[in-house]
Amino acid sequence: MRKTNTEPVSDILKRFVTAYRLEHPLGCARIMNHWDEVVGSMIASQTIELNIHQRKLYVKLKSSVVRHELMMVKSRLLVQLNDLAGIKAIDDIILM
Repeated sequence: MRKTNTEPVSDILKRFVTAYRLEHPLGCARIMNHWDEVVGSMIASQTIELNIHQRKLYVKLKSSVVRHELMMVKSRLLVQLNDLAGIKAIDDIILM
């Protein structure tokens, strides 16, 4: 016999993520995994380390020139990263 109360897997996963409060960790993982797509390959190659702690993204860079360039577009980058995450995952970007 076939059950009639079927639901899409996407709805089940959304409920699971919400129930276990995984929105923020998943958003942070999206940011970390897609950093190179957002900033481009040149800046990604100059990135030594990415870390998110207390809603702040810490970016350690090899080049002071790249750090200065990112400081100029920091607010736009923050918006792009939060859009990618699907939630407001980070409040600030700290460039080191």
